[in-house]
Amino acid sequence: MKSNTIPLVIMDEIDEAKDELGDQGDILAIIEGRTLAVRDFKILALSTPTTMEHSKVYRLFLQGDQRYYHVPCPHCGEKQVLVLKEKRDHGLTYDLKPGGNLIVELDSVRYICKCCKEYFRESKKQWCLSNGLWIPKNPDADPLKKSYHISGLMSPEQMLSWKRICSKHATTNKGKNVLLYKDFTINIKGWPWSRVEKKADGQKFRERNLRNYRMGEVPEGGLMLTGGIDIHLNRAELAVIAIGKDFVRWLVDYKIFYGDMANPRDPAWRSLLGFINTKTYTILGRELMMFKCAVDCGYDPKEHRDKDWNDKSHIVYNFAGLNSRKLIPIRGSGKLKNWDIVKEARTANPLCPKVFMLNSSLLKDLLSKELILEDDLPPVNFPSFMSDGRPINEELIEQFLSERYKEVEPGVMGWKKVRERNEVLDTWLYATAVGYLSGIDSWTPIMWDRYEAGLKAE
Repeated sequence: MKSNTIPLVIMDEIDEAKDELGDQGDILAIIEGRTLAVRDFKILALSTPTTMEHSKVYRLFLQGDQRYYHVPCPHCGEKQVLVLKEKRDHGLTYDLKPGGNLIVELDSVRYICKCCKEYFRESKKQWCLSNGLWIPKNPDADPLKKSYHISGLMSPEQMLSWKRICSKHATTNKGKNVLLYKDFTINIKGWPWSRVEKKADGQKFRERNLRNYRMGEVPEGGLMLTGGIDIHLNRAELAVIAIGKDFVRWLVDYKIFYGDMANPRDPAWRSLLGFINTKTYTILGRELMMFKCAVDCGYDPKEHRDKDWNDKSHIVYNFAGLNSRKLIPIRGSGKLKNWDIVKEARTANPLCPKVFMLNSSLLKDLLSKELILEDDLPPVNFPSFMSDGRPINEELIEQFLSERYKEVEPGVMGWKKVRERNEVLDTWLYATAVGYLSGIDSWTPIMWDRYEAGLKAE
């Protein structure tokens, strides 16, 4: 391209391109430079957006005049932008079939007008689209920069249907399944995914996320137990969480096993394993153990250094491999695509030939969204009391809220500690990852009902 002058440039899926090309600067600026010798030029940039912080197409959209397509209502004629109803009193909406299985009653799919509040069906969509017009929200922008937002709701009638859009929205359970809702936001609504960049507010967490139960108890709604283990040189820390319908989770227990973790024969390893294999909690009158625990293998205490997973004598890999019935070896990875939570990889350890790489950044993104959901029963819950009846240890809350999304180095955004200790957060994420790895996050209400009925029957 550098040796050519180009009057018309079409860039597709620009959010997937590198930010910089050959250490020569911003890729979009380099491409635009190929048109400098042309008087009448045109650059067309298209893309499905990614994240708010990194989306090139979203940045270009904000620089332009931000045009939205307004369509008339078949009843009153007032023009409006097509949106999902969600928390509004207008927009595309639907009803679910009875039974709690998140299946849309297809005949109920309808659009409620913003102005007259009458509804119309998709059969009127093509007429609406044919009689609409683009209206800029930012008319004072550079007149050479026109930008357009296109959502799936504007798709021609013979392509993506409103019924399919509603069905995909229903699977997100009104946004409670944050991972599915992220996909819906990007690919259907046409908006980039936005992170929560401020540190979660401790007081709001105490008001919204503390529940009336004690550490060591499984509150009503908790049906399945998973664990997350973080290994350090002088200790192992373990979080036990209960999972229920809608992927709601409760912190059930938190234990620290002190010892010389560089010594595989240290009693701390035996105590940890004994707890995993014998500790039970009461659920629906039955005594149940954790069905799986994720153990972080990114650190080998024997070597006293990070990221040593290729060593065949890796202590944590050996521990996980010898107890594979209960333990899932995991490690964090910054190389996964932004929609992959977990991905299987191979190791050189004969006792533990595979490991599951976790997209820790994405897990933290999902958690940050869950912490601001204003549901009667939020997806993240902590006990109000320790096992002896004292108020919950504030250190547990502070560690859980110990990171925020911010600029970690010039021009580079990422999750960064705002206090030194963060083991409660890490172990919670590992225990949650077991749910994603096992597909529990996608269980429908009917699947949960069957599982619960099985517990009661046994």
